[in-house]
Amino acid sequence: MSHPNPPTLPLRYITITVMGFLASRFMHPYPAASGTRLTITAQLNFFTVRAIHLLLIKRLDDRAISRELPPHRSLFRSNRLWHAIQILIQPRGIATPREIKNIPAHPAYYSTTNAGTKKAPTPTPILISRAKFLTRQITIFTWQYLAADVVQAAARQQAFEPAAGSESGFTRINWYISPEKWVERGLTNLITWFVLTRILIDAHYRFLSILFVGLGFDTPENWPPAFGKMKDVYTVRKFWGKFWHQFLRGPFTGVSDFIARDILHLPRPSLVERYTNIFIVFFLSGVEHVLNDRVQTIPWEYSGAIISFPITIFAIMFEDGVQELWKRLNPPTEKGKEKKKEKTVSRTDDAVPPLWQRGVGYVWTLTWLGVASTWYLYPLYEVPPQLTTLVPVSLSERFGMKPLGSVVLGAGLLVGYLFGAEI
Repeated sequence: MSHPNPPTLPLRYITITVMGFLASRFMHPYPAASGTRLTITAQLNFFTVRAIHLLLIKRLDDRAISRELPPHRSLFRSNRLWHAIQILIQPRGIATPREIKNIPAHPAYYSTTNAGTKKAPTPTPILISRAKFLTRQITIFTWQYLAADVVQAAARQQAFEPAAGSESGFTRINWYISPEKWVERGLTNLITWFVLTRILIDAHYRFLSILFVGLGFDTPENWPPAFGKMKDVYTVRKFWGKFWHQFLRGPFTGVSDFIARDILHLPRPSLVERYTNIFIVFFLSGVEHVLNDRVQTIPWEYSGAIISFPITIFAIMFEDGVQELWKRLNPPTEKGKEKKKEKTVSRTDDAVPPLWQRGVGYVWTLTWLGVASTWYLYPLYEVPPQLTTLVPVSLSERFGMKPLGSVVLGAGLLVGYLFGAEI
């Protein structure tokens, strides 16, 4: 940890105060909240938390930034300033000492690795062609834009009137519905997570990668995929820790570590410290999403993000308990221990469970997400679609939703085939 000179400390507090003030200016209900405005608001809130993490907790300073650069580049202040901007833009800390765990590998389409051998089991990375990277990113981004346009048009066609008896148009969640309605609600929630939200977040990230790599400000290697693979979502922990984007993980974990260890002085390592950290991270995420809901005209009292995200700790504790109980009831045999040692030598990540265990895990994870995310997603569904703008320019309004939908479907299959889409 770096320790800045005392004269720089007031400037750090002033900077964070100004950032917080600017973020607060955007945190007002906006009747026609666009995806771009929501992204800007979320980023301003996030940058404030990231600044607290880097400037006050990590105490990152000019000397620390210099050590992260090659000697010939660290001599110039402009290079150090640009690296500081990169640190802020890349919350996952790619290619820095702050790089978080479980960052997805680049798609096999780029042929970025040489095959591992017995002498070198870890793949050796090679450079990614800038032209190949931009071609793939631009093509997929274009498809994502059109897909979001179709979703926006479909939602506006099915726009419903505000519920009776509710001046704001928002209603309380009805938990006492038929099993058929629960299946419908759960599937809608899962589609929102795995399709719509993923496309929107990934499209914004992909656009930034096109901008920075295309203008020569960064290299393709520093822009790995935003999301992992769906095959890993056989636990709630892996859904959030490996599949979902990790943009909030670094700063939120830094803040939670500071609270758990430096303020609460919890013993490390310990179960209390581990689960306290996880709870704080998801609580901060809940606060972030409540603020985002506010921008989308959702009243404070109707936003369920502050419930939906923190309760994830109970799902993770349940999973850990079941896995620990399974290990105790089924201790590994000598043969099993030998196989486990071989796997440990041949790979760095955790071993993949048998297919039947993953099958049970998929059912559990999807059920949890389908039910628990209702607190967060239900109010979002009640935001009038005509007041929500996903794309700034709609082609559906000009060419029609059905023709564009057919193009999106066909193009999606073609893009997936040509560019090796990985889901």
